[in-house]
Amino acid sequence: MNRYIFFEGNLKMQKRSAAALMLALAAAVPLAAQSAKPAISMDFESAGQWHAAEEPYQGKKCYKFPGNGKPAVRKFALKLKPGTNYRLTVFLRKGVCSPDEAKQIGLTVTDGKQILLEGGGGIAGNDVWAEFSGDFAPAGSGNCTLTLSNPTSVTVYLDSLRVVKTGKASADSKQKITRPVPPVTDEAAAEEEKDWLVNRRGIEALDDDFILPPFTPIELKGNTASVWGRDYTFGACNLLEQVKVLGDDLLAAPMRFTAKVNGREIRFETGEQVVIRKRKGIAEFFTRANSPDLDIEVRTAIEYDGMVKVDFTFDPRGSVQLDHFRYEILWPEKYARFIHYIGLREGGLSLNVPRISNTRRLPEGQGTVWSAPFKQLVWLGTYDRGLLWFCTSERNWSPHDRTKRGDGLRVIRKNGTVKLEITPVSEPKLIGKRTTYTFGLMATPVRPRTPGWRGTDMNYESYAKTAKRKYGAETPVIYSSGSYDPIPPATRNPAAVAFYPRLYNLDAYRKRIANVHKENRLFGLYVDPVLCSLGIYKDMSQYGAVPWDPTTDNEDAAGTKVDAPFLWQPPEVKKYYAEWRKEPISTAPYGKANGERQFSVGINSRYSDFFCYLLEKHAEAGADGIANLDEWSPVADLNPRHDMGYYEADDKRYPEYDWFARRRLLKRMCAVFYKKHGKLPLMRVHLAACQVIPIASFCDSVVTGENINSAYFRRKELMDKYTVNADKILESLNNGGRDYFYYVSPPDRWAIEYGGQAFGFNVCVISNLTKSPKIDPKFASSEAATRDYLAMCLIHDNTLKPVFCNPDPAYRLMKIKQDFHIADPEVRFHSYWAGNQPVTAEGKECYTGVWENKGQYLVAVANLSLNDRTVTVSLDPKRIPADLRIVDAETGAEVKPQNGKFQVPIPRRNYKIYRIGPPARMKGNGVK
Repeated sequence: MNRYIFFEGNLKMQKRSAAALMLALAAAVPLAAQSAKPAISMDFESAGQWHAAEEPYQGKKCYKFPGNGKPAVRKFALKLKPGTNYRLTVFLRKGVCSPDEAKQIGLTVTDGKQILLEGGGGIAGNDVWAEFSGDFAPAGSGNCTLTLSNPTSVTVYLDSLRVVKTGKASADSKQKITRPVPPVTDEAAAEEEKDWLVNRRGIEALDDDFILPPFTPIELKGNTASVWGRDYTFGACNLLEQVKVLGDDLLAAPMRFTAKVNGREIRFETGEQVVIRKRKGIAEFFTRANSPDLDIEVRTAIEYDGMVKVDFTFDPRGSVQLDHFRYEILWPEKYARFIHYIGLREGGLSLNVPRISNTRRLPEGQGTVWSAPFKQLVWLGTYDRGLLWFCTSERNWSPHDRTKRGDGLRVIRKNGTVKLEITPVSEPKLIGKRTTYTFGLMATPVRPRTPGWRGTDMNYESYAKTAKRKYGAETPVIYSSGSYDPIPPATRNPAAVAFYPRLYNLDAYRKRIANVHKENRLFGLYVDPVLCSLGIYKDMSQYGAVPWDPTTDNEDAAGTKVDAPFLWQPPEVKKYYAEWRKEPISTAPYGKANGERQFSVGINSRYSDFFCYLLEKHAEAGADGIANLDEWSPVADLNPRHDMGYYEADDKRYPEYDWFARRRLLKRMCAVFYKKHGKLPLMRVHLAACQVIPIASFCDSVVTGENINSAYFRRKELMDKYTVNADKILESLNNGGRDYFYYVSPPDRWAIEYGGQAFGFNVCVISNLTKSPKIDPKFASSEAATRDYLAMCLIHDNTLKPVFCNPDPAYRLMKIKQDFHIADPEVRFHSYWAGNQPVTAEGKECYTGVWENKGQYLVAVANLSLNDRTVTVSLDPKRIPADLRIVDAETGAEVKPQNGKFQVPIPRRNYKIYRIGPPARMKGNGVK
């Protein structure tokens, strides 16, 4: 049997098999020394009272501890020698439950007088095998007791318990880290450096003539540059005069700017527009304009994915006072219904906190409907198109103090138009040298969707096997943390560390990928280029990590020691730490239980060369690409080694955000796989509340869902004045959260963040139900909660990664969609917002999503209200003839409409799904 192992406090995963687990009643090969003879080992393979099959038909047993909602314990005797160090390794699996409930399930080792070891509470309640390990030293007689505690109603399983002697005990043995380390020597790393430091992988992607599919070369006709789906026309001073998206004009008027210098508004005499660069992948325009006090130079470059970079430079004649500077973009109101914005970290808070980043329908009314001192990105658009502005820093903005600036950004609705005003200078600023304001623009959607994308549901290998066995559902994309511990089912590698994606067993890794390919699945990696292993500490007392908190993205508390004695460090980090680290320095606590720590790198450093070198090894082994490109939001960096950061008038250095460095790295990552395989790689970026389109456009898919984790909304101060239903959200969470998703992510928000049409992505959605604190655990793990999540996915045409929920309804739905051949290129989706649907639903907050495939239809009818409803479903007789058969796709029951209509009762936040087609092609439907 294959299963995943989560290391407590760590994001990495590895696989193991039943064959790798030993036989008898007691413990596992220790993390410290696999070859050492266990002092105690228990595998629970006997026919004991509490021994149960891990999964039906697999033949492997484990220890089962059902919870009854009352405090209960199970105890195991450990007869050991006093004065000796031991390492306990045990595998736990907790039923689906909330994090708060999972924390209550743990274990302790005592010697009758004191607790020697405790833990396991950090293991998630997601019904996945997890490994816990820890060191302890018995005293007295040496006789100890392992106690497994379960005060919940959740079932917990225990397997492969092993206790191994690791040496004589010392006075501080509880603090020391004892574990194997990666087999990477300084000498071998030095030889590799001669390669990766010179032969820079993927660097060809940065050439002006390099084009990544499915994009095509820029077409330039006069002052109009055309890329996929969009035509940009540049007018005076190389600002946008017109933008066509999918053939429609997106702007209500050309962009314009105003500047006030030495007390008066300046009018510039514009020079000739010159094309200074025209290559396949980039075109660049240059214009200089003159005035008595200062000139301006504007360089505007457009890349083949449609990203526009503008460098707007004031060139003063001597020292002048720039009193005011503003530029603006104007939309027709019909193309600016929604706003999405990304802010800056505030006090260490995550960018995903709604106070900082959010998506919503623009408020009603005339005049200023939204404003902020600054945001990194603002997008305005509608369900299927839009235009965004983004900026790398507040360099040269005045006043620089954001609290004194007022509205640096404003959205104004007036007379059928919506205007975004950007005001970098609202307080006079003396300039005596060239002063540049850099910003970016990008029309969306940015790319065509990858053919067959609707057939790319994703999950872990073990879950994929369960979906296949129980319901016959295929999982086309396998998500693997193999980049951190790429070990196939029959082996284990306890030496591997997180965020150092090396391959230690290349042959085994290739076999693992080959097995996935034999099943016609894609093998995708988890990678996070923003974090790199700092090493393994010798002493846990030096650690000082704060608990995991999604609202802070797991950054450690200030004053964390990063120079403590190390048991092991990556050779490259020992040499390049000062060069690679972003500043201000930040570290992460993933793998704390094993002494591990990571630091945040600046990807404008040569770390990108090293990372692409390691990534190439995975491509050579057969990996199809990246299934989760994590932490992919702009990072603030002021390390001058990375050409990042700037000084302001107060002589303080301020950070810049790495938008353009990330674009370069993503191009290189795609090129590494493209060069090895000769085809588009699987490239999925993991986003939460930040739709970072300019640094995600080369990805084909988005993996999302975490932005509605209730941790981001559990306090009012985490929300801004534009957060809709803030009081209702808090009230719902205080009452168990059954209504939470209704308030936090209405269809308006879901359609933009998760719909994909506005940006051009396939959006694969995870539920986050059981990961959300304050959501009632029984509800979070119920089929009703999963169907709530699936109802939203259905009407927005999402693919699925059904984790952190009860997966059974999702697996059944996957089977239904596959039986419909939903991945066929002919399939067309009729969305509720587009109108003219073949099937519609009458009822408050009731929606339909309809897929059409060669005269057959798959229809989802969703009741997204908080009340049970009887929904009237209407069929368009022009497209759905009366002789077509209608079948409930879940039960197989036939529906007989009357006059093109039928009624169906649908519970609150739930759905029904129907197959419609010719009777001869509708036999045997229904997933049991």
